[in-house]
Amino acid sequence: MMMQQRSARRPWVVRIGMTVLLLSVAVVATVAYLGRDWIGNGIAAAPNAGRTFRFEDDPQPADFRALGIDEQLRVDVVGTCGRKASLSVWLVEPKTAPRGTVFVLHGVRSDKYWLKGLATQVAQQGYRAVLPDLPGHGRSSGDWLTYGACEASELKALLDELTKQGRVSGQVGVVGLSYGAAVGIQFAAVEPRIRAVVAIAPFSSLRTVVPGYVTHYLPVIGQLIPDSFVQQGVDRAGSLGNFEPNAASPLSAISRTSAQVLFIHGLADDHIAAAQSRALHAAAPSHSELVLVEGDDHFSIVGDRTHAIQVRGMQWLQRWL
Repeated sequence: MMMQQRSARRPWVVRIGMTVLLLSVAVVATVAYLGRDWIGNGIAAAPNAGRTFRFEDDPQPADFRALGIDEQLRVDVVGTCGRKASLSVWLVEPKTAPRGTVFVLHGVRSDKYWLKGLATQVAQQGYRAVLPDLPGHGRSSGDWLTYGACEASELKALLDELTKQGRVSGQVGVVGLSYGAAVGIQFAAVEPRIRAVVAIAPFSSLRTVVPGYVTHYLPVIGQLIPDSFVQQGVDRAGSLGNFEPNAASPLSAISRTSAQVLFIHGLADDHIAAAQSRALHAAAPSHSELVLVEGDDHFSIVGDRTHAIQVRGMQWLQRWL
């Protein structure tokens, strides 16, 4: 009797198992089929897509000075990609005559506000800190993100304009976080005036960083999506943003700059693995150094509990600027 009951249950178990399997296959197939557009839009669509900004609408002096910001600018730039961007820029001045000028670049889908503390730290070292909202972020216009492919030359145009206005003193450096770090390395590749870069948790290329984000935010389904579909999503991002995805590559850019680059990366980073900074350092061992921080992830690294940024990062600027 017991054997008969078990035998009777097996077809139902098999049917349930097959149903779950087929549903899983259907979900994965649907995600894979639609994934190219989902991934492409997720990569390239800027937070400020479709928005415009005017100087008269920017915060008033009393508002930004209350944050420790000395001056606010709006600068219109055109880079080699040909697109126009109106950039919102803050300046934080040192207490004495600037010994150099340092661009402080924020992460993806963030803005300059979140790095004002780091900018103040840079200014305390004697440098004029320049905080732009990168194109498409904060209060800067832009419909598409290109991960440095276009932003690098747009920052060069910003540097040119600030130089014309007499707002660039001494040699130029960059401190960047994540997306801003990757953009900063590419900025240095097109701008020989940049002598030093502190790159905090950068990615080595757009194509290498996206698969990790897919599996991180889709921990089950993401692992079942073939890399070829993910890369098609990257290609779709390039089509949407009118840029070549392969050009969004700090790994390629670092060989085209003589700037001294310090990489700081948390070993617990599961958004952008420390292996990406290792690869960047390995591509330019003669003009870079690597600091790996135990226990820090992609977000806690900014808290600088080990003072790697405060000590090693600021020493790097002092050494090379």
